[in-house]
Formats: sequence, C-alpha cells, structure tokens
Amino acid sequence: MERPPLGMDELIEHWTVLGDEVGLVSAKQEGARVAFALLLKYFTEHGRFPRGRVEFPDEVVDYVAKQTKTSASSLGLYDWSGRTIERHRSEIRDHLGFRDCSVADADKLTDWLAVNVAHAERQSDRVREELLKQCRQERIEPPSPGRITRIVRSALHNAEQTWFHRIAARLDAETVARVLALVAADNTAVETEESDDDLDEHEGSVLSLIKAMPGNVSLDSTLTGIRKLNAIRGIELPAGLFADVTRLVDVPASELGLYEWDGRTIKQHRAGVRKYFGFRECSVADAEKAAQWLNQGAATDHRDRQHWWIQTRLVPSRAKCGSAASSRGTEMPSRRASARVSRQTARGSSASGSECAVRLTRAGAT
Repeated sequence: MERPPLGMDELIEHWTVLGDEVGLVSAKQEGARVAFALLLKYFTEHGRFPRGRVEFPDEVVDYVAKQTKTSASSLGLYDWSGRTIERHRSEIRDHLGFRDCSVADADKLTDWLAVNVAHAERQSDRVREELLKQCRQERIEPPSPGRITRIVRSALHNAEQTWFHRIAARLDAETVARVLALVAADNTAVETEESDDDLDEHEGSVLSLIKAMPGNVSLDSTLTGIRKLNAIRGIELPAGLFADVTRLVDVPASELGLYEWDGRTIKQHRAGVRKYFGFRECSVADAEKAAQWLNQGAATDHRDRQHWWIQTRLVPSRAKCGSAASSRGTEMPSRRASARVSRQTARGSSASGSECAVRLTRAGAT
C-alpha cells in the first residue's frame, strides 16, 4: 500500500532544519550532508534511526536537499552500514542527549516492562510500543530489533512468573491439595475415542471432562455438564482470588476449542505444572508400593487414593498402576459403578420425563 504524499505543512513541521541544527549539518561534506540532515530529523521525530533509504519519501528527500543546498541524488551514494553512518549516529545522539542501550539499561527496561506493562498487557506488539516510548523518555536509543524482541519476551515471562507466585500464595493448603488432585487425575485419563468406558475414565477430572467431546444433546450429556460444573465448584477457590489480575490473554474464550489436548503442547504444560509443584511421574516401583498399600485395605474411597498420591508427590500412571495391581491380583477400586448404572438407565426407552427431571435435580443438588 503506497503512502499518501506529504503536504507542505507536514514537511515544514517535521523536516525543517532548525537554527541549532544548521551548523551541525553544514559541517558535513557535501555528499553526506543531505543524509546527515535526514538522519537528524528522523531521529528527532521517531526516537530511533531509520533502517535505510526506503523510510524516506521522495518529497522529504527533495525538501531537505534544497535546505542543505545539495543534490537529492547524492543520497544514493550514502553507505548505510559503514563507519561513516556510525560516526554520524554518535554525533546525533550527543546532540540530542541520547545514549546507547547498555546491558544495565536493557535489564532496567525489562524490569520496568514486567512491573508496569506486561502484568496487564500480554500482546508482544503492544509491549514493544511501550518499550520504545520508555526508551525515548529515558533518552536511550532503542536497541536492535532482535534485542527488543528478547527484552519483550523476558518481560512477559517475568510478569507471568510473578503472577503465578502471587496467586499461588493466596491459596491455603487444602485448596492447593484439591487443585493438585485434579491435575493428578487428569494425567490418568486414557486418550482414546469416546465411549461409555471412556466417559468413566474422564469422570472426576475437570481437565479430562473438558477434553471429552460433549456429544449430542441428551440427558447423558446434560448430566455430564452438571458434573463438570459441580467438579469446578468443588475446588472452592476463594472469592476475589483474581480480582486484581488482568486477563493474561485478551482472546475469546471460544479459542479453548483450538487447544491441542493430546499433543506436544499439553505434555509440556503438564510437565511444567508437575515441576512447579514438586511432583514427579509414577515409576513402576511407585506403582508397586501403591498396589501394596491398596492390598492393606487403607483406601476406602477415591478421596483416600488421591490423598495418598498427593502426600507422596506422585502423578499416577493408569497403565503402570493397572499392571502392578494385576500382578498382585488386586483390582483397583472404582467409584464409577453408580454413574455407569445411571447412564444406562438414562438411555433406556422406559425412562419417563418425570424420572429424568428427578435425576437432573439430584445431580444438580450434589
């Protein structure tokens, strides 16, 4: 898309060589005079140096060339990457009171972005705009594009870690245990096509229930939706937990459907959650201990099993636990028999409307 030509008013306002600049420009050789004047006026207007000739419209070059009494064609001979332009840039920085971005400046800018911008703004382009504004306010020449990208990414990461620690510090031990139980339960879900048995595997895990396809509208899918809501409410997060926190990602909630629930991304996220809370994957030896503990009759229901996994800081593996239990002749306890019977009853053709209403009411009450 072509830029509209600049009018005379804009040329006069932004590209006129002023009195304190005339002597600086006149001291240059004739072949470099127009280029130096363009660099000076561009930095004054934008707070950074141009990347090359392409950033100057022809009408701007002609207007500045007339002021410096040189030919506009001499700009084509200017070296945009040599020692000459480095010397010119240094003179312009000194004249305007700017300095190079040092390592200390980059660290300071990163911390400032994390505290004042990235905690509320998660779009990297907008964070970059704020970085350039701060550079100009601090009289710092913006670093290279690659370095700017690294500063922005570091600020976003630091702000995210601060956010995680702040929220985690507000949770008591019981709430943390309930959250960890959900994460541990999700890791045991079997990733296969949905069926009656698969729904049993997903029951009790919020993340697994979200991952499960809702299916056609029916009494069974409605009951599953109620179980999702009840499981979320069961976490009992304190009121106002996120009251002072801006949404990390300003995107529609519908994009959750695009999340890759069975690929590399979720595996990385699970590994990050386990590492953050000090958990590790269940080994074969751990599964043997779990099976031995079950043989002793210490577990009366699923809550006892989840409490044991949390105490041992292990994330259970259904394949390893099932293999260990089979080798010892132990059947892993399950709490899903009643739910399976309810679904089978719901699919029966003899179920009346009143029976369905009663079951829905009971499910909502629990």
